[in-house]
Amino acid sequence: MCVVLEYKSESLKVPKKNFLILDGIQDPGNAGTLIRSALASGMESVFILSGVNPTNNKLVRSSAGAIFNIPIYSMDRNDFIAFAKNNKLLLVYADMKGENIFNFQTKKSLGIVVGNEGNGVSNDIRKISYKSLSIPMSDKIESLNAAVSGSIIMFEINKNNI
Repeated sequence: MCVVLEYKSESLKVPKKNFLILDGIQDPGNAGTLIRSALASGMESVFILSGVNPTNNKLVRSSAGAIFNIPIYSMDRNDFIAFAKNNKLLLVYADMKGENIFNFQTKKSLGIVVGNEGNGVSNDIRKISYKSLSIPMSDKIESLNAAVSGSIIMFEINKNNI
């Protein structure tokens, strides 16, 4: 049996709660996993900026159906920057040199930015962000996978809102 679904993009809405931004994520497995974690951790929506297509087969499979249960906005990075500025969105991004996520607290709604697997968060997004956040790690490892680190940050930020 073959099932065919039609992808309909959501009408762009300003988030009222925490949300996820995928800045240039190319790997559909990472994107799908991040979307799944966004839904599981209570994020309101996901923005895919200049990255993988949300209808990519591997992305849909790795999201385990989450893509059908959370608003996904796929857009050009520059369009998102204009949207974020116009709506005064507060953004934080994952970065190895950022503030320890386990010490970070805010009562404000946040956009959590996870950057490209090889290059991190783009300079344009860094410029409009409030601050960077990191996950403390053993010095025996250089970094975590984008989907793993993004998931940890989302759950930590939303731990009291799930």
